[in-house]
Amino acid sequence: MSNQLQLLVGNNDLTRYLEDGTWYIDQEWGHQATTATFYLIDEHDYGSFNYVVRPLDRILLFDAGLGQPLFGGLVTTPKLYHEGTNLSRWWLNCTDWTYLADKTVVQGDFLNQPVDAIVRSITSGSTSGIHPSDIHSGPFLPFVRIPYGTLSQAWTRLTQLASSGGTSYGWWVDETATLHWYANTQVAWSGITITDDENDLGNPNTILVSADSSYFFYDWEGSSIYNRVTVRGATYTRTQTDQFVGNSAQSSFPLTFTVNAANLNAKLLVNGVNTPVTADTGGNPTSAYILTESVSGQWFLRTGTVPPPAAGVLLVLTYDYQAPVIAQVNDLASQQSFSSLPNHGIFTEYIPDSSIASLATARQRAAREITEFSVPQEQIQVKIPEYVNADPENGLHLRVGTIIRIKSRAFPDSESNYTKPLDGYFFITRNRMTGVPGKLRTYSIMGVRVNGFAAISGTSLYGTAGYGAGVYS
Repeated sequence: MSNQLQLLVGNNDLTRYLEDGTWYIDQEWGHQATTATFYLIDEHDYGSFNYVVRPLDRILLFDAGLGQPLFGGLVTTPKLYHEGTNLSRWWLNCTDWTYLADKTVVQGDFLNQPVDAIVRSITSGSTSGIHPSDIHSGPFLPFVRIPYGTLSQAWTRLTQLASSGGTSYGWWVDETATLHWYANTQVAWSGITITDDENDLGNPNTILVSADSSYFFYDWEGSSIYNRVTVRGATYTRTQTDQFVGNSAQSSFPLTFTVNAANLNAKLLVNGVNTPVTADTGGNPTSAYILTESVSGQWFLRTGTVPPPAAGVLLVLTYDYQAPVIAQVNDLASQQSFSSLPNHGIFTEYIPDSSIASLATARQRAAREITEFSVPQEQIQVKIPEYVNADPENGLHLRVGTIIRIKSRAFPDSESNYTKPLDGYFFITRNRMTGVPGKLRTYSIMGVRVNGFAAISGTSLYGTAGYGAGVYS
């Protein structure tokens, strides 16, 4: 981190007017924009201003010491206050470049393409001006229809479709209006370690933070556990053939499945001869046989204008029926770990999703939910105080969508049978940067434990030495 901040609004450098201790930036991983608020002071001659901020002016907060942007986007709502004859204050509410995707309408049909190609196509073909230059590989999709809607809604839709295969995808737009779209297995490794052990300070890219409760907070989220997931997808149509043998007395025969009454497509052979069969209309039958539904919902083939079939007569009925795509997946190990509870350790979740058209996809969706929620979610909250800005750990910047390493002698490690110390990798899901006097800033981050992560060499989001890529082993 450094304290060499620059604030550019429109075509003006307004750094000297920025109130150091009041600005903040909120980043959150997921499908929403990064927002920021800046307060500017203008001491001016009566009747004039040193600058004017207009709606939708470009704005950029830049750390010149690191050579990295901290926020980039638009001033969506500038507010002006007069605090005295010669003193004005600007309150700038800002949104990152996702604002442009929220204001761009797209649509299209895509056949037999990988989802990453669709993300590139629909973004580059839009009028948003957002660059799809960091799009990672995704699963193949036979057909996708993007209805009329915003570009950000289309990204979210494609992300959900890609994630149904068992791997979670996400997107965000950075300070240069570049779209980043990738899976949780393709997350960038920041190269940064946060520790409360002074002995770790000899390692590069390490930030020392006190384990005092005002800086570190750890929790195991058990309220969202489920280890049996049922997914109900779309309704599909199939053809069924039922066979019956007459006995001279029986006039109705139960069918195996529920008939597709909205589109009756039935064919009846009686001893090999095509015989008329129609839907029951409630009046006197007009065909030899009819298909009727009982009060309980059971469907029957019944005689209409003919007597019960004689003994040995073979009736072969072919009809269409509708059934939902339903899949259920269990995590038996998770259930066993909680088996002493009255529910025998079974925590269930039901997910309706009409976009799922096959049993395989439904099972993949259920498996993904099981993978994410069958164990307690481990979350870390850390406040990086402003004094580290003046320490030798220069070149460090934290943001959402990346992975950091947390080492702490104060907390137990679930991967080591809940013994100290904690040593794990965490995916940053929330980050608030807050300005403090001296052009410094604090970071308040929230991260979710990532199991099986291994740091490898590579390039960072910004190409800064010391950063790398990340993979799951």
